[in-house]
Amino acid sequence: MLIDVPTLRAWLSEGRVSVFDCRFDLASAARGRECWLEGHIPGAHHADLDQDLAGPVTAGSGRHPLPTPEAFADFLARSGWTVGQPVVAYDAQGGAFAARLWWLMRYFGHDCVTLLDGGWGAWLEAGEAVQSGPSAKVPVALPVLKPQPQMVIDVTALQVGLERGELSLL
Repeated sequence: MLIDVPTLRAWLSEGRVSVFDCRFDLASAARGRECWLEGHIPGAHHADLDQDLAGPVTAGSGRHPLPTPEAFADFLARSGWTVGQPVVAYDAQGGAFAARLWWLMRYFGHDCVTLLDGGWGAWLEAGEAVQSGPSAKVPVALPVLKPQPQMVIDVTALQVGLERGELSLL
């Protein structure tokens, strides 16, 4: 689930990985993209929590509902990701936002995804190269995404499981 900076550097030099910068600020939605434009891991694509990692907010949906398979596939294709290609996600908030991309990749059937241990801070601390401005994007064909329904639970099933002592919340 975690990859260290030297391993990511090696994967980048081999051109075998898609990297996503998931920095985000709940108080200022535009701030994550601004930070990405100021500097990011070379070749990293920005993954915006509101625009790319969530679906439209509706009554009762919560702040960040799941994106549809079609919307998430479109985001991945625009980022140049191809099925089977390893994905590394990072942020500057202890992994909270990068974990969203990690979970979505797994939910949509792609397990070759990891988080950069220490995130953006670890990359900078290691003195690694930084790129500013947008990364080149080579759009690819839409990947086929297959939701894994066993990875989600609805409120009713959760309540029943808690009442029966079959589930616990951590």
